[in-house]
Amino acid sequence: MVNVDICGIDVDFPFEPYDCQKKYMEKVIQCLQKGFNGVLESPTGTGKTLCLLCATLAWRETYAARLQLERVGTIKNKAFEQELGSLLNDAAGGLNPEGSWTRGFADIPKIIYASRTHSQISQAVSELKNTRYTPKICVLGSRDQMCINSEVMKEENHNGKVHMCRSKVSNKTCFYYNNIEASKTVIPNEIMDIEDLVNLGNEKRFCPYYMSRELRKEADLIFMPYNYVLDFKARSAHSIDLTNTIILLDEAHNVEGVCESNASFDLTSFDLASCIEDCQQCVELLMQAEEDNTVLDEASVTDLTAEDASHMKSIFLKIETMILNVPLKDGSATKSATFLFDELSKLKVNEQSKDQILDSLDKITGVLTGTKSKAFKGKNYALDKFGTVLRTMFSRSTDADISKSNNDLSTTRKFYKVHIQVEKKKEEKSKQKTVNVWTSSKYTTGSDSARTLSYWCFNPGLTMRDLMDQGVRSLILTSGTLSPIPSFKYELQVPFNVELENDHVIKQHQVFVGIIPQGPDGKKLNSSYKFRSTPEYQLSLGNTVVNLSRIIPHGLLVFFPSYPVMDMVIAKWQEAGIWNRLSQSKGLFIEPRRKQGLSDTMEEFYQKVQDPSLKGAIFFAVCRGKVSEGLDFADSNGRGVIITGLPFPPSHDPKVVLKMQYLDEQKEGVCIKGREWYKQQASRAVNQAIGRVIRHRNDYGAILLCDERFKYADSKAHLPTWIKKQIREYKDFGQAQRDLVFFFKDIPSKMGLLEPCGKQKRKHDDIQTASGNTDNCGNNDDCCMNQKPKLPRFNKSTNNTSNSFFGNLPNKAGQHQGSASTSLMLLSDQKEGKSSIFDSLNTTSTTNNNNRAVTANKNNTYFSTLQTSSTNLSTGATTNSTVVKTKKYKIVGNKPKDGASKVTKTTSVTVPETVTDAKQYLRKVKTVLDHGRYEKFGHALKLYKESGNIKILLDKLKDLLDRENLEHVSILKGFSCFVRKENDKKMFVETCKNFTGAQCVICLKEAYRPYTIATCSHMACYPCWYALKKEEELSCPKCGVEFSWKNLQKCFMEGQVGLYGVDITQFKL
Repeated sequence: MVNVDICGIDVDFPFEPYDCQKKYMEKVIQCLQKGFNGVLESPTGTGKTLCLLCATLAWRETYAARLQLERVGTIKNKAFEQELGSLLNDAAGGLNPEGSWTRGFADIPKIIYASRTHSQISQAVSELKNTRYTPKICVLGSRDQMCINSEVMKEENHNGKVHMCRSKVSNKTCFYYNNIEASKTVIPNEIMDIEDLVNLGNEKRFCPYYMSRELRKEADLIFMPYNYVLDFKARSAHSIDLTNTIILLDEAHNVEGVCESNASFDLTSFDLASCIEDCQQCVELLMQAEEDNTVLDEASVTDLTAEDASHMKSIFLKIETMILNVPLKDGSATKSATFLFDELSKLKVNEQSKDQILDSLDKITGVLTGTKSKAFKGKNYALDKFGTVLRTMFSRSTDADISKSNNDLSTTRKFYKVHIQVEKKKEEKSKQKTVNVWTSSKYTTGSDSARTLSYWCFNPGLTMRDLMDQGVRSLILTSGTLSPIPSFKYELQVPFNVELENDHVIKQHQVFVGIIPQGPDGKKLNSSYKFRSTPEYQLSLGNTVVNLSRIIPHGLLVFFPSYPVMDMVIAKWQEAGIWNRLSQSKGLFIEPRRKQGLSDTMEEFYQKVQDPSLKGAIFFAVCRGKVSEGLDFADSNGRGVIITGLPFPPSHDPKVVLKMQYLDEQKEGVCIKGREWYKQQASRAVNQAIGRVIRHRNDYGAILLCDERFKYADSKAHLPTWIKKQIREYKDFGQAQRDLVFFFKDIPSKMGLLEPCGKQKRKHDDIQTASGNTDNCGNNDDCCMNQKPKLPRFNKSTNNTSNSFFGNLPNKAGQHQGSASTSLMLLSDQKEGKSSIFDSLNTTSTTNNNNRAVTANKNNTYFSTLQTSSTNLSTGATTNSTVVKTKKYKIVGNKPKDGASKVTKTTSVTVPETVTDAKQYLRKVKTVLDHGRYEKFGHALKLYKESGNIKILLDKLKDLLDRENLEHVSILKGFSCFVRKENDKKMFVETCKNFTGAQCVICLKEAYRPYTIATCSHMACYPCWYALKKEEELSCPKCGVEFSWKNLQKCFMEGQVGLYGVDITQFKL
């Protein structure tokens, strides 16, 4: 640990903090010392969560030390006491308003750390475990995460679990809850996440959900989701006291939307019909019990009468009628908030009757939950939702001062709008799958037009002011994407005295930021509504992604503005063959719309990134989607991100239109107008998507903004500060492509890496030994190869189509396609007793030559070996041989689940490194050659294995391979690493030099200023190509493939070259 003095506070940090981290902690401590609120922006990857926790806990320790000094009283050394007291006063934050420092230990503030999701909270707890601080903590979660009662977890929805749990607790029928008091002594004095507490609860047989509530009473630091803090209804349900607390809201870029959402609701016709249905079922149950003179289950409420339930049913029927009677124009109508209050007041639903109605709703739900009758079909708990409606509408009213309440309501109602619209039939049908109330219920009005009543809040400041009124000491909002901060502060309407826009921890050479306004064909890239549907834009964007994906290694993220745009563009790519071109080099994945399939899709994506048979993987996702927030694409999982457009909110969405109107109508203290807010929503979504790459100081990557609108001043102004400094604007695609190639070529040397970061390691380097350790590259800490991969790279089937794009998207015939990687099968998986091509190649590298191998960097894989051999062959150089380094393993299991053998380190079977090279080389060959040529290739290898005559092999390969096809040339050069004898090596080098002479496919002479077609790799002289340019339709004279003039790529004799003479064979394109 490193001790750092920040604003008089000794902060213990796991390592020497960077300048941006010190600056961040200074702002945090400044807020705590003076009781201020802060808005702190620090880019993703700068360690803001770690800084936030360390600085806050260090200040709290100092504050407690000052209280301890006050409690001890007098010290013999008065000078020391005065000096210590003065130092602690300054560090802890000064005196009381009365001018004294007399406080009790109850005054030590509790710290509440809140984030958006449980996974982000788990990451924060993991960061805390890496520090020396050990506060008493607890993590609050929902019953979905923490309940272990099997009967409760059988309930289909959250409300059902809540009611079932409460019923069991009130009746003392939950064994786990009853065991809490006896189990308090078994809780260890250590930092525990939700998973730790749940595992302990299963082991010791106590309820983790209620145990976390018990731990909260003594906790110094409490972790919880956003809603537990911001939603007054959740605070009340969980009894969360915010008096004298420090609230840390991490990932706070969504706070505005969350605040507005918590103060709003949507009430559908389906909800009302369900309420009517539930009330009627309750009436029938109560009447039947009265007739039978029986008592309902213990969970039921005995003082509820059938008349009470019938009265509630009549209220719902009248509300439904009121909504249906509102005249609509073009399917919708907008009213002031006063309209809804007045209409409900006619039904005697107001702030005075609210509590009585809520009590009746709880009793009805209790009766329906407690009964085992099938009458309560569906259990949608719509009554709970209506209770939420009442609490939201009358949250700011008090019975103690009705006149003051009415004034408050009249003031706040101007921040709300009521919107009524006809429900979409698609949504209506999806809801009817659960309870078909429209066809089966006799309690509806009979109208075919289902409607939704929306009560929308457009002022997030209402929720924030309500939060601060709870007695919060300091509120700190932090995220990587809060810019522009002035408008962010204005919307929340809370005084923020401290703010920060931090720089990134990385250096400038670690990121490439480019604005690309046009594609390779010169067509402009603009995803606005006017152009996004045109074939020209869609094809130009597709060719742009194809070209960039060849340059960007490993993982690539491509973000679209919305799901419909993504579906439309990808469908066009499939039709035009662009999708197939992408799949030839990288695995392809699409963000699933449902949350359930995301984790599996992410797992398969990580595997494909590390798959040596591919050049990485591409993940197509949507801004504001699940992938754009909270997911980590560090190191090789995310070497580049492409933003295909500005994700503006739907311009015709009623809520968006009303929000813009609301902002335009504001006259006092206006900081932002509707149009500016509209643009900021798009910019913040872009900034959040950009943050998926560059996850730590040793990371690097490219950010490509492929839309001409990013050139506009207002678009660039909304980008994060650290990105603005790096932006490069390009007029044509060729220049951007050239600079991007240079970026990935130069980055390893600039970062001091022995090899490009994210290079594949050999398979046995990732196999865990018996001790649980893994071998790494042995480089220094700056090498990101020391970053452990997300998931195991091996022993995974390549046939899994459940979550790849082809498993989700149907083809034209409506049938699901197979995985793009299905054909890339392991060549070593052969039937027992049958010789394979791999056996032949592997034998050539080991038979009678176990002590010799080709010279290559010991960390290189086949791809880097191929590049090295290409350079050596071009200069006529030969390589020396070195001893093969091996590792020894022992077979432990015969039939593990994945069909692969488990290994642990011991002294048995020898596995040479060239085995991995052979497999990778053959995978590459199989992807380039067709089936017939691949069979002939295998036959040539077997002849070479049997005879050992290199001349026979070379004659076969020269007849088999096409010298004008650069991929065929690379196959021949790549075989050089498996040639062992020195004389054979020299002959092989000379043959390769003669074979790879650049011959024009048109004039059949040595090519002058040769260019190749990007799609088929055939080569011709520039003058010969120029002569063909006059033809209307260009096609390759060798294979007939059609191409455009801009598909030609410049090249020279020793390899393929991109625009401006950059050798791209060195970058594994």
